Amino acid sequence: MLWQMEVEVGLETLPQPQKDVYYAACLVADDKQLVHSDVVKHQPILALMSRPTFYRALKSLVEKNLLVHAGPHQDGRYFVKR
Repeated sequence: MLWQMEVEVGLETLPQPQKDVYYAACLVADDKQLVHSDVVKHQPILALMSRPTFYRALKSLVEKNLLVHAGPHQDGRYFVKR
């Protein structure tokens, strides 16, 4: 079932760190699908992920349009695309 959901959203080809960051963002998104990178980074699913890996994964998700900047690029707010 999870794999089918990944296929529908387009996550099946992503490396695991990108999937984990996306899942963590989905878990903390508010009603408007807005998240802050600091909140995402501190989710238990990402506890063992290094800081550079987190930011590389975040950047890749933005490049793939799965996360979209919600303000100026440096403020850390993103919309989760589902």
